[in-house]
Formats: sequence, C-alpha cells, structure tokens
Amino acid sequence: MSDEVNQAGSLGVLACSDFLFETRICDTARELGREVRCFSEADEIAELLSTESVSLLLIDLSTMSNCLEELPRYRSVSPKLMVIAFGSHVQTDLLKRAREADCDTVMPRSRFTSELVKLLQDYLPALR
Repeated sequence: MSDEVNQAGSLGVLACSDFLFETRICDTARELGREVRCFSEADEIAELLSTESVSLLLIDLSTMSNCLEELPRYRSVSPKLMVIAFGSHVQTDLLKRAREADCDTVMPRSRFTSELVKLLQDYLPALR
C-alpha cells in the first residue's frame, strides 16, 4: 500500500443497493480489519466525503451507476479518492461509461469479487 493511500484516509465507501452483496463486502472488510460503509444514495456519499477522510470508493454499476455523474463532485471534495467501479460483464456500455467517467479501475463483477480481499488490502489501511 502506498503512503499516499494511507494519508488519504482509512475509510472505504461502497455505493450499492444490493443488500446481500453489500453485506458480503462489508463483512469481508471487517474480517480484514478495514472499514467500509455502504450507501444507496449518491448525495449521502457526497456528504460523507465532505466530513470524513475516505480513501476508496467502490461503485456497483448494476445498482448505483448514477454515481458516475457525481464523480467530478466527489473528486472536488476528495481529490485523492481511489474509485473502483464494477458491473456485469454483459453491460459493456455501462463499463465503458465508467471508464469515460474517469474511474481509476473498472472491472467485471466476477473479477471484483475474486480480487476483493486484495483490493481492500491494497487501498484501505487497517484500522488501528
């Protein structure tokens, strides 16, 4: 993990409205000693970014693609924010939109799921 990520913050945010999937991600983060908070409203994420030190934003494109339009707003508040978007491999237009919206990483949901532990370890510092 880079020093820049450490300085950016220790909190991760998941933009998702799929309760079962968000529970899986938050439970994995907790097991790794990381904190990920889940949100299903883009405005709530913007509010959190203005008050907390967040280093990682995970966007579930299947349920929260509206966050792509909010990325400039998010980055203006938190310029060092790492943004990882993921979605169904068959939603090629949506994955392309995420790349065009300047997400740092865009990947199919299956790859995101298989790399979740590594992503959390790489981009979220452990809680002290």
